Amino acid sequence: MSKHSHYHPMKQSLLLLPLMLFINCTNKIPAGKIAILQGQINNNTSTEMRLLRYDRTLDTILQIKKDVFIDTVFLNKPGLYSLANGSHNYSLYLEPGYDLKASLDIKKYPQIKFTGTGSDMNNYMVKKQQTLREMQGGFEAFYGLSPKDFKATLKKMDDSLKILLKKYPGIPEKLKQKELRSLTYFKTVMLFQYDIMQYELDEKMPPENLLRALADNDTIDLDNTEDFTYSIYYMSIIKEHYRYKVKDLLEEYDEKNKSLPPNKKISPENVHFEVFSGISNETIKNTLLFNYADVALLGVKDKEAFYNAFMKISTNNEHKRKITADYNKITKLAPGSPSPQFKDYENHDGGTTSLDDLKGKYVYIDLWATWCGPCIAEFPALKRLQEKYIDKDITFLSISIDKEEDYEKWKKMVDEKELQGIQLYANDNSNESFRWQYEVNYIPRFIFLDPDGNIISAEAPSPSSPEIKKLFDTSLDINPAPQV
Repeated sequence: MSKHSHYHPMKQSLLLLPLMLFINCTNKIPAGKIAILQGQINNNTSTEMRLLRYDRTLDTILQIKKDVFIDTVFLNKPGLYSLANGSHNYSLYLEPGYDLKASLDIKKYPQIKFTGTGSDMNNYMVKKQQTLREMQGGFEAFYGLSPKDFKATLKKMDDSLKILLKKYPGIPEKLKQKELRSLTYFKTVMLFQYDIMQYELDEKMPPENLLRALADNDTIDLDNTEDFTYSIYYMSIIKEHYRYKVKDLLEEYDEKNKSLPPNKKISPENVHFEVFSGISNETIKNTLLFNYADVALLGVKDKEAFYNAFMKISTNNEHKRKITADYNKITKLAPGSPSPQFKDYENHDGGTTSLDDLKGKYVYIDLWATWCGPCIAEFPALKRLQEKYIDKDITFLSISIDKEEDYEKWKKMVDEKELQGIQLYANDNSNESFRWQYEVNYIPRFIFLDPDGNIISAEAPSPSSPEIKKLFDTSLDINPAPQV
């Protein structure tokens, strides 16, 4: 798995919860394991809705006909989901037995109203997100509060949400208790995130003891299946705990085997597998294993060994089907393979551009978005790279995957940051889009193609990595100047 120097793992888990999923529901639905989801959409411009499970273990397509969608969804467990219409995402909670009806107007996003079985819980979630947005305000304003004011704001949020929860009597008591525990995890994670952000805003790396604070929290039960499948905040805590288990074990092995050549040392992938296989809770083990494999598979050198190790450890058939599909798909992204295509993406300089238009030169592609801090952090290094290779046969291409509501932010940022190269906007969320074919489930993501449009690297080094210059020089047969 490639490492981006500005891509903080904790921020990834807390702020960029991925929605890149590819599992389709089975046609054989066991009795008592279904939920019916239907809805009416006004001002709709899409032909389908996507139902995405927040832990990245389910994705299914709901077809829209005459502004109406309906589907019978197989659920092996209750949990949080995202209902996506193009670039619009709505949070919801589903359980087997739900018969949920949604009413939404795309022009009034993010408003949505639910009726039917399970409606109280989902209407609460809509109001909850609205309350959090209103009380939090802007990102920098929220994390720029003094410690005293930040804690006071968190308390107001907590009090308001507890009062809000009581206004929905249709929510079962057991589910209310889950939500109350999740609110406690929310406060814990936000306090931790606040401490981290004080360093991030000053462009400093937080000290190690601070980064470990959440992972080493001994007041939290690390074996709670119910909370793990319900609360994104509890899941973040668990992920952070095991991230440090992996880090510590890898450092221990490196110290023991420091005299060995690199090809004889244990790989980070095998350390991940060793840690995950030691987790006794099957749900937590399988989910962490799947989340890791879903991201790491593309970047590992020995994909066959990685795939076989995953299949041996995982006991979840859904996860195995998903990783098998990814494995088969990723083999098509091997060096020398023809690149997936995009057509007629909007060009910031006017008109449209397709990937085929760029044949004849090497192409270095940057997939980014205006909301992605690590993407923006790469801009200075990208500019330096463009200046160094300005007279070489390399086209620098940046593709924004911003949502529709951030389109103007994209245009403005390109101008304000004086971004160079070809700047494109990809308003494309279909299953066959360029980023989905490249298995892009994190950004920034870099891709390098040869003049014939074939893949040199589907996961190229970032501009700030020394490895990118080596890759460019090797590909263009440039002999580096001798060191003086």
